[in-house]
Amino acid sequence: MPVKYLIETPEIEHNILERFDHFLDNFSDFLISLSISPGYSWYLIEIQTDWLVSSITGDVDILAGRLEPVDPKQFEELLEKWKKESPNAHPSLQYRLAALDLAWNGKLKWIPSLNYIVGIEVKCCYLPPSVYNIAEDEMKSTKSSGKAINGIRKQVNKLSKMGFDKVGLFEFVANPPADGIGSQPWNIASHICGSSLDAVKNIFGRRFLRESFVGHGACSVSGVLDREEHHSGVYDNVILRQAQSNPLLSEKDVKAHRQEMEKNLARILQELPNPKNTPAIFVCDKNTHQIHFANDGVFRC
Repeated sequence: MPVKYLIETPEIEHNILERFDHFLDNFSDFLISLSISPGYSWYLIEIQTDWLVSSITGDVDILAGRLEPVDPKQFEELLEKWKKESPNAHPSLQYRLAALDLAWNGKLKWIPSLNYIVGIEVKCCYLPPSVYNIAEDEMKSTKSSGKAINGIRKQVNKLSKMGFDKVGLFEFVANPPADGIGSQPWNIASHICGSSLDAVKNIFGRRFLRESFVGHGACSVSGVLDREEHHSGVYDNVILRQAQSNPLLSEKDVKAHRQEMEKNLARILQELPNPKNTPAIFVCDKNTHQIHFANDGVFRC
């Protein structure tokens, strides 16, 4: 079966989101900047906003919150266990193994606390395969017009008014796959990633006013011919601006939205299975209005 790359799909953002478990590494730096541990968190992908706040229409591309143990001491004990059993492993791997151990043994708190949740809007532009000189005016779907920029600001403002603790915009730059002999494809892909990201930085720099509290990150992705992008490709990440705490949380209507969202989130999560894996990624199907645990069956919302 031939490999299909992001630039060959009609809805790139949706394609990335419905395979969020495959592309999680691309989001990692940005998630960390939002105080979310990529591998030890839960995610609802493309969930309708009116499921959360009845008066707001649209969807939340990525809704993320923190996982936690039933007993906080258990995680520390498991972390010490994996430090002893894998003393030469990177600390992030030891942390990951402890989290997996906790989940597999049913020791995750479910439903999780909803005292910290973030909302992320995802956009994507791309470099056409026929382009030889990588430049700003060669990039497609950059959403650089004044109307498009206002549209993006309205979308993230909607997330802010829903009552998320922090709000972010994450932008993918999709590129054609690279070809060559030996290590050449990866070297070429790396060059393409860096060059296309540089080409759109001026556009990305106009997304928000200087005083905005919205976090902003980007990732340029290039595959290697005949290989899956998320397994064998190259990517380049950048944090364009750090997210600040949502100042609208002190407003009366936003407080009410947050309370409604927590109530509805608790109901939705209660109907989903206690995850036996971390991260816990739940993808919402827009057509069937069902939520499925990524790579592990289908469950009704």
